Amino acid sequence: MNTINPGIPPVDLADFFDRFPNKKSIKKLLDEFVLTYPELIEELIDSVESGSQAEIKNSAHKMKGVLVNLSITRGYSLALDLEKKSAEIGKAEALARVQELSEELDKISAFLVEQEEMFR
Repeated sequence: MNTINPGIPPVDLADFFDRFPNKKSIKKLLDEFVLTYPELIEELIDSVESGSQAEIKNSAHKMKGVLVNLSITRGYSLALDLEKKSAEIGKAEALARVQELSEELDKISAFLVEQEEMFR
């Protein structure tokens, strides 16, 4: 399993607040992302299952773009790694990386609850 920046929180709130200083809107964006990211994960899985390196790269690129805009730093790094290595890794390894990304994104809900004070 990949271990890119394992100790980094799933969302860099300081970066997000610096770029977009409306805390309530950020919370809303992150809450909506928590509800919709499974669709992006499913798209990544489908691209890996298709065996198309171009589809894997495109799906990882799309995910990477969403994550960087939401300051989801470790998730961004994982998606970037998958994008860069899409041509050189096998299906099993690609699926393992998607699983790791999914597990990282699963942490966001709990993180938002832990950081509730930041959004007031």
